[in-house]
Amino acid sequence: MSIYRQKPSYSTRPSAWQRVAKLLLILLFLAGLASALFLFFFRGYVVNTPSGPRLELPFLLKTQSSTAAGKQEAASAVFGANTITLPDAETTPLLSPLHAIRLSEDSMRNGKAEEEMKRAGANAVMVEMRGADGSLHYISKLKTAIDSGASSASPGINEDIQTMNRNPALYTIALVSCFSDSYLGNVQPELCLQREAGVPWRDQQNMTWLSPSKDVTQTYLLDICRELADLGFDEILFTNCAYPTQGARSQQFEGSDSVETLSLTLNDFYQEARRALKEKGVSLSLRWEESPENEAKKPLSGQSLEDILPLADRVFLDGSGDHVREVFSSRGLSSSNLSLIPIQSEPGSASSSWAVLSETSKS
Repeated sequence: MSIYRQKPSYSTRPSAWQRVAKLLLILLFLAGLASALFLFFFRGYVVNTPSGPRLELPFLLKTQSSTAAGKQEAASAVFGANTITLPDAETTPLLSPLHAIRLSEDSMRNGKAEEEMKRAGANAVMVEMRGADGSLHYISKLKTAIDSGASSASPGINEDIQTMNRNPALYTIALVSCFSDSYLGNVQPELCLQREAGVPWRDQQNMTWLSPSKDVTQTYLLDICRELADLGFDEILFTNCAYPTQGARSQQFEGSDSVETLSLTLNDFYQEARRALKEKGVSLSLRWEESPENEAKKPLSGQSLEDILPLADRVFLDGSGDHVREVFSSRGLSSSNLSLIPIQSEPGSASSSWAVLSETSKS
């Protein structure tokens, strides 16, 4: 009788490249799983910025705010100014009193900013970063700014701005003209305020104005603010930040009679701007475009003084400090919890706040 035995089977040992391939597959699976878990738990902290997507975790934002606050505290120590914190602006220290002078671009770039500031008896400097024509005085990465020709082409300008902003003795304010704009208005006239005839409305200087109600307008301005915050400014001051009131009433833009709608549009924009800047530890100031003597309950500009008081860290307005307070009192408004900055033609006293918006030097 023959006995048949089953022949034992032998497994072939995997080759080196097969082991490597298996390991890579395992690593790819783990990486994909980690990415999925990260996006699930941290999706609310990934935000789009002009320079691309960025992770903004709470502890990182706290560090950024602390850095900005440290620079402002250093400026206060140098000039003996006290800091105040307004309600609704918990992490934004402000110099008080504020003594601000405006610098020319040349003064900012040649390193004389601190010298001019001290000579004027000031503790802060203002530099125009967006002009009334819509031109940007820095090199922007925004497609809208590049396509419209608004972005600066001056070599090294951003580096000079950052050098100025890194000086701990300087409290720096970026001047941003908001809605008057001929650069973007010329290439995208549909974004402008329109006359009833369906053509862009123009002011007495033949300047077009962007419509504040357009999402494109607001997004563009908010992105500019974020870029300026990243360049290191402590504060941003909005000018031309209301609907225009120049010219005869018959020449006004279509829809300008709906004052309530205009005010709601501006207030929404101010809130979004303040929220975006607060995340970066930067203060937002507004220039009140109405005359202090204007007692109208519904100003034609849509910029209600009563509304903007809680929406800004500071309000800049024409007139002496005493006159401004008298106007507030006559309208039943309280200025005790808001930093009011009178705009003057010359530097003022050391005990009160003031700002000089005309350039101090051209060289």
